[in-house]
Amino acid sequence: MAIIIMDIGSSIPSSGSETLNREITTGGITLALFGLATTASNRVILNATVSFASLLGAPEILFTMMRDTAVIFTARGGTLAVNENRTTTLHMIDTNVPTGYHAYRLLAQEVSGSPLNQAQVTGPVTYSGVSYEIS
Repeated sequence: MAIIIMDIGSSIPSSGSETLNREITTGGITLALFGLATTASNRVILNATVSFASLLGAPEILFTMMRDTAVIFTARGGTLAVNENRTTTLHMIDTNVPTGYHAYRLLAQEVSGSPLNQAQVTGPVTYSGVSYEIS
């Protein structure tokens, strides 16, 4: 069995030394986006790191990974105290990916349902993927 790397993509809006300070809204925001080529029988390993902080209350954040227009992964993260900083790392393998060029997008949305809960992305934010084939 051999593994062949087909393509590598990444988006690094903030690597850690700079801050973003983007509010995470109830409508959601795009944190990172990159493109990746795939061939038949491909799989894609996706990794993301996002740091965020509570501005008010105890926000709950829904992180979503998308391939083109399809949701392929979701995870929730939150804070327990005002001004608390959190770093969340997400990993997933996208299987049975159709042949072609695909847009991979990372989103964040505040989903607690209360206007008294607010958060912002502080950075770092990194999102990367590797498409590979097992032969």
